[in-house]
Amino acid sequence: MNYPSIGPISSPHARTTLEAVIAYLYLLAPTLIFFLFFVDPFLLPIAALITGLSLFWCIPSARKENSFYWVISALVAGILIWIAGFSRNQFAWDWFKHWAILNEISRNDWPVSLELQGSTHYLRYYVGAYLLPALLVKTFSIITPKIAFCGYLFLGYVIICKMVLSRYVVPTRAVCALLFILALGGADFYAEHLLRALKDMPSAPFLGIHSERWAYDNLGLPIEYSSIITALIWVPHQSIPTFIFILMALRHQQFSLSFLAATFCLLAIWTPYGMIGALPIVLWLFWSRRFELGSILNIVTFVTFSAAALVVALYLSSDMPMGGACITCISQRLPKLNELLFFLLAELGIFVFILRRNIYRDRLCLISLIILLILPFTYGNTSDFVMRVSLGPIFLLSVRSIDTLMDAGPVKKKMVLAALILCLPTSINEIGYFINSGNSHRRLPQFDPLSEQAAALFATDTRYSAADFFQICGWKFLPQYFITEKPRLLKSN
Repeated sequence: MNYPSIGPISSPHARTTLEAVIAYLYLLAPTLIFFLFFVDPFLLPIAALITGLSLFWCIPSARKENSFYWVISALVAGILIWIAGFSRNQFAWDWFKHWAILNEISRNDWPVSLELQGSTHYLRYYVGAYLLPALLVKTFSIITPKIAFCGYLFLGYVIICKMVLSRYVVPTRAVCALLFILALGGADFYAEHLLRALKDMPSAPFLGIHSERWAYDNLGLPIEYSSIITALIWVPHQSIPTFIFILMALRHQQFSLSFLAATFCLLAIWTPYGMIGALPIVLWLFWSRRFELGSILNIVTFVTFSAAALVVALYLSSDMPMGGACITCISQRLPKLNELLFFLLAELGIFVFILRRNIYRDRLCLISLIILLILPFTYGNTSDFVMRVSLGPIFLLSVRSIDTLMDAGPVKKKMVLAALILCLPTSINEIGYFINSGNSHRRLPQFDPLSEQAAALFATDTRYSAADFFQICGWKFLPQYFITEKPRLLKSN
């Protein structure tokens, strides 16, 4: 299998492509804002060093960009924004949180502290996706949180689409590849209906169902692997930065090692879970290019950006709630082995079928597969850890799978297209679920697991406060986002 050409390994001083510069600046902005306005001033030299080092990579190469690809990227990004609900003011469950955090950051002094349940609580959350939109709202009175967030997510979607399209020279192949990647996912639709039939439950609707919670609803396992479309719409604050980094990692020979290391560390304020999922991939990239580790620029970059990531980690680990994962519980999952193996077959079978031997010949695919095989055994009380750590490895396998599809011969292509049919119902249902605002779930009886509030209830406003969020979704979520003690390294309000 010959994947798209990525050229020779870049020198430490090489210029990056325009799309890579835009992607890097997109990820960089929240880190700089965080250091300027949230943490103790004695840490400002780190922000100064980050800014200085970034100048090495922020001069794009003179390579001509394909303007058609930018147009297609903007078109697809606009469709994703529409599916998410911006035109209808109808947003899936997670958006109660998105709007509440964005609004509180936009309305209050930084760092953010609120009076909740009769005491002062400090915001402690990975706020990368919200900082720049909130800063724009604070700076320009004409800009609303909805407009700012819509624009920021739109740009993130454009960057991802353009980076996918750029993997292919022929425009028609590039567009097909992008659409196929957005359609990829597991066989969640079939798993949902099969398990309901085995339990003699009424048949679920065949359109407009969010079926990716099937393992929790039918097996009692708090695990989930999200399809690409689900990840982009439900959790754009984590999927966008994770996907951007994975696309860079797949073309790592285009970039200097210091650029890749810096980009990875910038994920800290965006998505710690995404960092965890991408860490084994980063370690392999470092090992494969270990001859570059001794350069002065690389050493300074590693130290500076690692220090920035450590500052964010200390902030986020302040009074952190437990229960999201249980790494030491792997051996205790053996009684659930059959259910876990069924989950892995339903979610990963599509990639094994398409990639065949490449899934272990390609080191990045093999690493991603190993991560995804282990993750379900580490679940805790909630599905967050498994669901979000898996974002990067699943996206990597998705991109590699479509590379394989684009390179397949006529006979093999028919087999691969047959495999895609296995996951299309899940993605089509997910799109229908967003468009009809969960109506299919609300029509079900209350005893049905699919009528659960997290799937049936949609946010119908963009002005929710933190108190509104907890009042609607439950005060049990309070410790995930706010704590009573001031987080580490946070400056005084």
